Amino acid sequence: LVTRNEYGRVRCCEEAWVGRSRLIAFQGELADGLREVYLVDAAIGSDSIRRLTNTENHRFPGLAGPRHWLRSSPDGARIGFMKKDDAGIVQFWTVCPDDARDLRQITHGPHPVASAFTWHPDGKRVAFVMNNRVCLCNVDTWDVQTITETESDPIRPEACVVSPDGKRIAFARQRSDGNQIMVVDVA
Repeated sequence: LVTRNEYGRVRCCEEAWVGRSRLIAFQGELADGLREVYLVDAAIGSDSIRRLTNTENHRFPGLAGPRHWLRSSPDGARIGFMKKDDAGIVQFWTVCPDDARDLRQITHGPHPVASAFTWHPDGKRVAFVMNNRVCLCNVDTWDVQTITETESDPIRPEACVVSPDGKRIAFARQRSDGNQIMVVDVA
């Protein structure tokens, strides 16, 4: 998908529906190569594109980290993405689709988020890999709960997938004999 708006030509990728609305969030890349979060109304005949993040004045501008698709919370109130903090560490952030000024850095740890992420069905937590551990992070309190212990076999950077009932998380671990899908219970 390539389209035009007031910024000129935009590359659109890693998109996601926003809640149960007709809005789609996507990573857009301007001519300068800076990747930001955009929102488009998917109504037939609509060409309304709105830029949600504007990080060009941040120490490390633009989205960053492992390849990831934007994901909205189940209720559509927040859109999650990854970007570097002022120390250059990839952290998990959210932005509100109704108020672009509501840009929040959710994780603040010394270790980068090292995988794509998935929202928990409760809409209050996200699962991702950090420091070779599967973690659940509360987006309101910023508390990070480690679900697995560190092992010598690395966890792959693909998303941790939370089960529909929120009781289990699946992830891929790289073993010497190949990749294995692992499942862990959420306490």
